[in-house]
Amino acid sequence: MAQCVTRADHPYIQGGRATVFRRLAHDEGKCVILVTHSRAVADASDEVIRLKRGRLTRA
Repeated sequence: MAQCVTRADHPYIQGGRATVFRRLAHDEGKCVILVTHSRAVADASDEVIRLKRGRLTRA
């Protein structure tokens, strides 16, 4: 299986293109890690891990 790392900054994800990453994760079996400030993007994710005061927590 080919490995790939893609970086997409906030405006790209906000532009409704998060569905591309969702397809990669579900249809292609890829691990997708998104870093966002957007509640809408986080709500559409399968799992959310938050960074707060230097600590990672599961949401």
